[in-house]
Amino acid sequence: MPDIYGVYLLQVLREENRLLQKDLVPIFKTESIISAILKKRRKLTTRHIEELAEFFHISPAAF
Repeated sequence: MPDIYGVYLLQVLREENRLLQKDLVPIFKTESIISAILKKRRKLTTRHIEELAEFFHISPAAF
């Protein structure tokens, strides 16, 4: 299995956990930010990465 990280990892984790964008609003604050990140118009911030890692129980280094 190839290594995945960043937005690709977020997409896989969302699918595996059957999460909608609105389920991640506590991390990203708005669905528009989530949408922009998933469309690669914005980058994940350090805060996003730290909160995603905590949410999914993985290392921040995975992102």
